[in-house]
Amino acid sequence: MVIVKFALIFFLIFMTMVLVNSQGQGPLQGGPFYFLETPGCRNPVQPQYRLNGWNAFHRRNVWHIWFDDRGRPVDMRLFHDGQETRRTQLFWDKNGHLWNRKDSL
Repeated sequence: MVIVKFALIFFLIFMTMVLVNSQGQGPLQGGPFYFLETPGCRNPVQPQYRLNGWNAFHRRNVWHIWFDDRGRPVDMRLFHDGQETRRTQLFWDKNGHLWNRKDSL
């Protein structure tokens, strides 16, 4: 009976980890989230370019992106060798359309 209880506990832990790490978690909120800058990449906000914090720390070109409560990017910063080289702030209207974009640095 004890073996069955341990097996059930490990099964529940495994299922929890699978659900937490699944891709279908809904839109991102808050930040920063890290995305890889690839050569010729115009839109880094794609799931295949997402990095965790440890990998982002060891990459040369990384986007740090903050998201609003609807999952839209509002602040994007490109870091090259730990130095901020570009900042883009995005402004959205109440209908969800991008109406102003400001690049700085």
